[in-house]
Amino acid sequence: IDWPRLPTREGSCGSSITIGMIDTGINEEHDTFDGAQLEVRRIGPDNFDRSQAIHGTAVAALLVGDPKTRSPGLVPGARLKAIDAFYRNGGDERADVYTLVAALGALSEEGIEVLNLSLAGPDNTVLSDTIRRLVLNRDIVVVSAVGNDGPAADPAFPAAYETVLAVTAVDRDRTVYRRAVRGPHVDL
Repeated sequence: IDWPRLPTREGSCGSSITIGMIDTGINEEHDTFDGAQLEVRRIGPDNFDRSQAIHGTAVAALLVGDPKTRSPGLVPGARLKAIDAFYRNGGDERADVYTLVAALGALSEEGIEVLNLSLAGPDNTVLSDTIRRLVLNRDIVVVSAVGNDGPAADPAFPAAYETVLAVTAVDRDRTVYRRAVRGPHVDL
């Protein structure tokens, strides 16, 4: 979306911020992560096929990618603590609420200030309560993708929770992604 490219990671906006991220795996060997303050760990059922390192790699690159690569990050100097909480089920990447809550708890103990959740699903009381406590008791800003079920779909969670900053995808012309969920709950 043509945000300003920074010459280096050092001194970039957000360099004092610790971001938490729950997503699929991340290819830590990708060139865009050279010099990044990136920690990746896996929490999840070992008896399932591990998630692929595609979506998580893309989201992490948008956050902390090297400004000198084709995948420059928005806050390349920030610390990113990522947890792969997903597993493969056929052609899908899935996560269960037990693993998501465990990942949320682990990241909240790491001193994160912002939490990125690029996942969407049905409402869940346990997930809602956990996120509300993170926001109100730990002062963590929670950002979540609205989901890709289409403009006529019902709001997906956690983006639809009142305490969450709901974001959608846009292209370089700032046109909303054609499959993005729409609605009054979308903040950005």
